Amino acid sequence: FFSSRRRHTRLRTVTGVQTCALPICGILIYGERGSGRETVARAIHANDGNGLAPFVKMDCLDETPDEVELQLFGALSRRGTASAPERRSLERVTERCRLREAHGGILFLENLTELPARAQARLVRVLRDREVLAGHSRDAEPLDVRPIASVDGSLETAVEEGRLRPDLYERLALIRVDVPPLRQRREDVPALATSLLKEVCRANGKPIKTLTRSALTLLGALPWRGNLPELRSLLERLVLLVPQGLIRLEDVLAHTTFDGSVSPTGIDATLKQARARFERDYITAVVQHHHGRIPDAARVLGIQRTNLYRKMRHLNLMRARTGRDG
Repeated sequence: FFSSRRRHTRLRTVTGVQTCALPICGILIYGERGSGRETVARAIHANDGNGLAPFVKMDCLDETPDEVELQLFGALSRRGTASAPERRSLERVTERCRLREAHGGILFLENLTELPARAQARLVRVLRDREVLAGHSRDAEPLDVRPIASVDGSLETAVEEGRLRPDLYERLALIRVDVPPLRQRREDVPALATSLLKEVCRANGKPIKTLTRSALTLLGALPWRGNLPELRSLLERLVLLVPQGLIRLEDVLAHTTFDGSVSPTGIDATLKQARARFERDYITAVVQHHHGRIPDAARVLGIQRTNLYRKMRHLNLMRARTGRDG
């Protein structure tokens, strides 16, 4: 999933801790929505050494506060307070709740800062005691749950504003994993697109399609402001609308532009029109990325500097003079 050496090291560190002897190891995954936070959590689970262990996902943003608490614990709290955790009584949960489902595995809490205050207090008790009272039983049962939480903002700010309990933050913040947005890891896009394309084909009951090398290059150059959901949406359109098994550069061009808007060319554009628009948009994007430095842009494009000047004059492209050519 990650391509840079630093990110590889960080993920190996996380999975290394996941397989150590610690019974509970909190992990926080930071990143924009759609950047692949759940993918990282599932990668940690897959490398945990026990493929049969449960992976239970819960989005704290999906339901009302009472419904979130019901899903997590199976019943609403009778304590009636979100104050500091009581130390003389265990938390009571029902036989069927997300915490019990995650026993022996991972509980993935998406959008952690949306977890209601009362549920936060109860979760602190569970993570502290590692035991619960299940159903109507008076006997304590062990509860081995490894929590992973995802956020898209500053947790320190959430703690200062009172939206996140400091004691819950401390229990979950043992390890931090930063997931950069897709636009900051363009080198990952071809591999992600290839993998997602297979998933989309299977989900739609279509034969497995393939992206050409030039199509993958184009996907890597797009801005992807919507991250992985935007990439998946494009691939779904291509799977449904491209009749042949090979998805070409011009097929991608018919559905995208470099600024992320709907393509003005459309599916009925000729190959010549599509290629002309691609050449103009791609050269513009590369030159802008290098702040108008023609030698750097020409190196990326794989052409001589004089040829790039000629193409820019032919396409009537104005170069931003923010850097020196030499």
